[in-house]
Amino acid sequence: MKGTKVYKRITILVTALFLCSIFSLFVGVFAAGVDVSLTGLDLLSSPPAEETVYTAGEGTVTYTPAADENSCAVITLNNAQLTANTRVTYWSPNWCHAALAAKGDVEIVLVGESEINFLSLTGSAGLLVYDGNMTIKGSGSLSMGFQENEFANSIQAIDVMSDYDVFENKEEYEKGGNFTIESGALNFDLTNSISSVGINASNNIQIDGGNITGIGQSKTIYSVYGDVVVSGGRIEARQFGSTFLYARRGSIQISGESTILEAASTKSYSTGINAGSMDHLDTDSVEAGNIVILGGKIKLQVSYIGLFAQYLPSVPNSGNIEISGGEIVLETLSGSEDIGAAIFAQGEDAPENCASVTVSGGNLTAQSGGERGVASVGIYADGGIAISGG
Repeated sequence: MKGTKVYKRITILVTALFLCSIFSLFVGVFAAGVDVSLTGLDLLSSPPAEETVYTAGEGTVTYTPAADENSCAVITLNNAQLTANTRVTYWSPNWCHAALAAKGDVEIVLVGESEINFLSLTGSAGLLVYDGNMTIKGSGSLSMGFQENEFANSIQAIDVMSDYDVFENKEEYEKGGNFTIESGALNFDLTNSISSVGINASNNIQIDGGNITGIGQSKTIYSVYGDVVVSGGRIEARQFGSTFLYARRGSIQISGESTILEAASTKSYSTGINAGSMDHLDTDSVEAGNIVILGGKIKLQVSYIGLFAQYLPSVPNSGNIEISGGEIVLETLSGSEDIGAAIFAQGEDAPENCASVTVSGGNLTAQSGGERGVASVGIYADGGIAISGG
């Protein structure tokens, strides 16, 4: 009889465990038993088919697959600690080391205080999305930087890429590689790196809210083929080597009464806000754009140029800088070998309404130093300057 009771207890226990397993499957939540804090997490090559929770140091990373083709996957970082140490092949044979990599449209939700550490691995990325778009939101923060005594080149704190297989198809290529932040805080200290980027996107970058702080990067916010639009939030950068906001083949628009942009760098060629590139002026180049400032509080203290827009014949109506609102303080400290300018609209032989500066409102201070500059100017435009207000 005693043995029968033991047998019944074992049967009940096994049945209970079985029911728990069935319940877990029904709920659709899988708890991965591996701590990914030191290895990073590759959700690009083989994403789980069900919601999965990963241990990440003292916190967790939760992956929720897209419900259908019209929705996006959700990745929640809850006090997570990650290391950019997983090798990811995003477009064969191209690969990098990443802390967290995914494919397709992804929403990153920040809860608590999460962090990503970089090692001495050249070409690493913190958050990487390939063939998709990334949106950041949440009430938490994500801080990215190097572990002690680590150093590496070509770091992207955030890297959002379109599908390179459709690069020649402009309409298809523009569907991916877009970045948006709605809320939350992003902090990156890339002092121990060279040629690094805070936020890198193939196409458009939209800043609707949140807080972004960058230290020591080469480019703070960089769009390769799209526009940069800032309508809210706060962006602060210090000691960057190249540019603060940069749309290489696009335009930049800034608006919003609560928008705050602050940048300060004493690096020799540091530039504030760039639309287009002054280094690629070939007849077939499209590295040109405009800057439009409708509002916000902007304070830039850089060595070379505060606001820069490039005109090229291949991009009609480009090279213009328009200011109609906001409180803007621009100061260039020393200039470069050829020029130091608070505002510079460049375009040799530009037609009418191109490579021009127009001020119709707002409060603008444009001051230029010239320790090494051959020319030092407050506002310079190849196509003309018009001031009707402000």
